[in-house]
Amino acid sequence: MKHFPLIVYLITICGCSNEKEYKDTIEIVESQQNSKREFDLNDEIEQFIIEVDSNIHHGNYNRVIYPDKTAYGALRGYFDNETLVFIEGHYGAELGYKEWNIYLKDSKAIKYRIIRHTAEWEKFRADNGSDDYCMSEMTYADTIQEAVMFNNPKFIKSSKGKIVSTRIDKEFIQNMVEADSIMRTFLDQLEPENKKSK
Repeated sequence: MKHFPLIVYLITICGCSNEKEYKDTIEIVESQQNSKREFDLNDEIEQFIIEVDSNIHHGNYNRVIYPDKTAYGALRGYFDNETLVFIEGHYGAELGYKEWNIYLKDSKAIKYRIIRHTAEWEKFRADNGSDDYCMSEMTYADTIQEAVMFNNPKFIKSSKGKIVSTRIDKEFIQNMVEADSIMRTFLDQLEPENKKSK
């Protein structure tokens, strides 16, 4: 790949019969280079997210837990040394929960995610003909909204394991940007634990 610019130069000089063809060739090459750079960046971010998830799972990060309940439920921050890499808010109720996740790289949010785990009341009523529920008979559905903040943001909304939408939800992103700011304000008041989380 290190000879790529030279090859492009030679092709353009030798193979282009006019200025328009030359410009078209240059635009194609630049477009391919930009696509490759964006792909590499996206790939790097995806790999970073996988590493963060793995390190959280294995207890490799320092963790802070905000002592009071917030609008985002129980709030935790995970630090790689002194760098905040993941924020989690978890608001649980008897019949479900809502979870906010924010992945950070170099102090910038690179991925937002909300998971809603909710009781399927309509299905329960249809099956049982009543609102009197038994926990063991209730079924639940997960709805997940994710926005990965690449150069061109990628948005996915899924429910019951199926993609519902890939159209960017600006309201979701605005709400997550606000949540990010509020959660960081809470976590900035705390110091990471001296020992790694269990």
